[in-house]
Amino acid sequence: MNAKGSSGGLKGSKGSAYEGGIRVPAFMMWEGKFKNESSNQFFFIQDVLPTLLSAAEIDYENSFFEGTSRWDSLLKRTVDKPQNSVLAASVAFEEIALFNDDWKLYFKKGPAGSNSVNYYELFNIIEDPLEEYDLSKDYPDIFNLMKETLNKIPKRNLQGYPDASYLYLHGDRMLSEESGTPWLNYDFELVEKPSPIIGTLIFVWILLLANKTYVILFILLAILLIYSIKKKIKRG
Repeated sequence: MNAKGSSGGLKGSKGSAYEGGIRVPAFMMWEGKFKNESSNQFFFIQDVLPTLLSAAEIDYENSFFEGTSRWDSLLKRTVDKPQNSVLAASVAFEEIALFNDDWKLYFKKGPAGSNSVNYYELFNIIEDPLEEYDLSKDYPDIFNLMKETLNKIPKRNLQGYPDASYLYLHGDRMLSEESGTPWLNYDFELVEKPSPIIGTLIFVWILLLANKTYVILFILLAILLIYSIKKKIKRG
C-alpha cells in the first residue's frame, strides 16, 4: 500500500504520545464470546498479556505486570477507566501520556540545554478526544496531582530508533543468530558508527533502493529529455 494514512482528525501521528500516535482500533474474534459487537474499553499495550492470561484461565501474580486484565470488562460489556496507565514514545522528543479516569496528562521533555523547558497539557480525553483544549489551568488540582504521579513513576531508558546507516552496514550482527537477541537489548559489542558523511551517503543509497522504481523512471525520463534537447540543438 502506498497510502500516507490518516489519524481521523486525532492530534499527532506515529511516534507521538498524542492520540494520533497511540489510539488504534483492535479486533477480537472468539466464537461464542463476541459477535458483531464493539467496545470503548481503554486498552493499553501493557494490558494485552494479563488479558490473554485471564482469557486462557491461567493464574498469575498481578505484581508481575504493569498492566491490568481487561477480560472481565470485555465479557461484561462494561468500561473500566484507566488508573494511572502510562504510554511513552521516544522519536524526536521523549513524550509520555498518563491516563487516569477521564483525564490524560501529556508530557514532552524539552530539548537538552540549560534553558530546557518541559511541556505539559491536560485533556479530558472522554469529552475531548481530539485534544483541542488544554485544561491544566482550569483544573489545577487534577493537573498537579497527575504531574506528581507521573514524577513518581520510575523513569525508563527509552530506546530510540537505530541508526539506518549502521543497520545497513552491521545489521547482521544486531538481528541474526549471532547476537541471539533483538536490537533493543544491546547486549553485544557495537561497531563504531560511520562518519556523518558516509552515513548520509548510505542513507541516500537506502532511499534509492527503497524507491528504485521511481528512480529508474526518473533516470529514463532524464535520458529522454537530454536526448530531445540535443536533437533540437543539432537541428538548430
